[in-house]
Amino acid sequence: MGKYYKCENCTKQDKRIRGCKRPLRVTKTTRPVWSIDECYACGGSNKRCKLCKGSNIVKVYQCPRALAESKNSFMLLPYFQRYCDYGEYPDGRAIIDQSIGLVSSLEVFKSALRRYEAKELSQATKEK
Repeated sequence: MGKYYKCENCTKQDKRIRGCKRPLRVTKTTRPVWSIDECYACGGSNKRCKLCKGSNIVKVYQCPRALAESKNSFMLLPYFQRYCDYGEYPDGRAIIDQSIGLVSSLEVFKSALRRYEAKELSQATKEK
């Protein structure tokens, strides 16, 4: 089963280690909080890629819940698109293997998209 990041269960130490307030400062010994097994930018083909450096693994140094609620949430948008189009999660595994934070962040995006679509549909029907 995946790691579940529930804010109420985290101690202050956990929050510091998981980069809840801000992403972790990356050094040679810093371990990622979670990772995505497919780079949407280059697919692992570019050694100069800023996201994966040619490894095809995107290392994320912040809790997925904090990431979804931050100004850096745009990083998850390509994965949200894939989730909407194909029902796939970033690592290709099932929902039970995903962190609650990631699933929650994708659901937040999905809800916002549905509200936008409903608004657009309502405006289009009014114009007729």
